[in-house]
Amino acid sequence: HPSKYLNDFLNKLNASSTSNTQIQGIINTYTDYNIYILNDTGKVLLSSLNHYETQFDISALQNNYSIQMTPEQTLQYYFLTPYSENKYILITERLISNDTLIYVFVFFISFFILFFLLTYGTTKYIKTLADTLSQIASGNLDITTPKKGHNELTQMAHRIDILSKKLLQHREDDLLLQQSKDNFVLNISHDLRTPLTSMLGYIDLLTSDYVPLEDYPKYISIISDKTHRLNTLVNELFEYNTLHLGSHKLNKTEVCLNELVRQISESFLPNCEEKQLALTVDCPLENILIQIDINKMLRVFENLIINAIRYTPSNGMINITLLPITSNTATITFFSFPGHAMVHLV
Repeated sequence: HPSKYLNDFLNKLNASSTSNTQIQGIINTYTDYNIYILNDTGKVLLSSLNHYETQFDISALQNNYSIQMTPEQTLQYYFLTPYSENKYILITERLISNDTLIYVFVFFISFFILFFLLTYGTTKYIKTLADTLSQIASGNLDITTPKKGHNELTQMAHRIDILSKKLLQHREDDLLLQQSKDNFVLNISHDLRTPLTSMLGYIDLLTSDYVPLEDYPKYISIISDKTHRLNTLVNELFEYNTLHLGSHKLNKTEVCLNELVRQISESFLPNCEEKQLALTVDCPLENILIQIDINKMLRVFENLIINAIRYTPSNGMINITLLPITSNTATITFFSFPGHAMVHLV
């Protein structure tokens, strides 16, 4: 502060002689502030180095803290005090040129304009990336991030696209998994009803007067098979929570496909008779041995036969044809008439 410099300056003056040479030497030791010795008219008697002001207005200095020295210069932050008879000490921070003020003002205005022009595109692109992320957060995962330039922001835009694609894939996988679970419940419900329908049909036959006693063991055996099948389906229903997309495992065993098709078809004879449908099975004489998951294939065959019975008009016909293709493959054709519905299984 100028007052601190003044006190220190006065102490040094009092401790030395008052010759102008010695006073000038003391003034020269102060570089942070400018020091002037003035007479009562404001004339500069002594001053800091490289300062060539010759005259100050004493009355203006006594009434203001910023005065106009010349059209080009302004004096700011000064401290004026009497020194001796008809003399003053003036301590000031700096003498600022008005042209300098204008240059400084123009510099800062130019800097901010240039800074704005250089950063406007980047700032606008960052806002675009932020808007894209907001849309992704709101659930719009099909959006594509605009690409601009070849810098870190462009790499970030590519990463945002990768993120949105992965999120979209996860969402589609979740929907597919949920659909698989829904289909599983629907199929299980349908599969549970299929053996129940057959069991009820054979039970009705056994309780009627139209079945000879010698056929009872045969029908009871069929009912027993359907009961075990129903138990298997119930067990599968309990495994519902472990169902995951692509995690199904097949428990394959070797079976005689001819005999399997005949047994399944015979179990639906009461259902066909109830609707007055003719059910025929054409199998080759040679046994076809094949590796399959019996439980899952039973579900497939039973669903196809029950649907054929349901959608074939009364007095119609359902034909099941089994043909070998290679040593471990075969084709099964389900044909319904009238309606000409046909299903091929390979």
